[in-house]
Amino acid sequence: MIRSKIGRVTVAACLVLTVAAMAYVVGQASPPAAKVMRAERFELVDSTAKVTAVLAASPDGLGVCDQSGKMRAIVGMPLDGVPALGLLDETGQTRISLSMTSDGASELSMSKKNGKATLHLIVSPDGTAGLYLNGTDGRGRAAMYVSADDCGKLAVYDKARRAVWQAP
Repeated sequence: MIRSKIGRVTVAACLVLTVAAMAYVVGQASPPAAKVMRAERFELVDSTAKVTAVLAASPDGLGVCDQSGKMRAIVGMPLDGVPALGLLDETGQTRISLSMTSDGASELSMSKKNGKATLHLIVSPDGTAGLYLNGTDGRGRAAMYVSADDCGKLAVYDKARRAVWQAP
């Protein structure tokens, strides 16, 4: 009876030591997490190693790719130091951009395939909010805005950018 108790205690002690040793080994196998990672470029890939997103140390910033690996969306900090978001078509041309200007204005622009901006929504630093429409040459043809002092204006322009109609 004493032998069976000693045997059980020995087995239990061996189990406890084995579990403790395994916990120690597992703890040693995992290196501590790095607090800082540095690189010029990170690429996120899918299970087939196809690049789906890129984070790069460039004005392009963070890019998201389509299934073919082409960049289709970019969040970045262009050279002027203000944030911007761009949505690109299949050719890489920016078609929609959301940005701020260095003077604090906010702008949403939509462009044609040729890259010429067709529509601008702008809120300037003084609070003026406007919708501006451009012709095929990229020049303004119509504007509707409300100034900071709550005065509204609507204008239509010819090719030479002369107002042909406006109210008030």
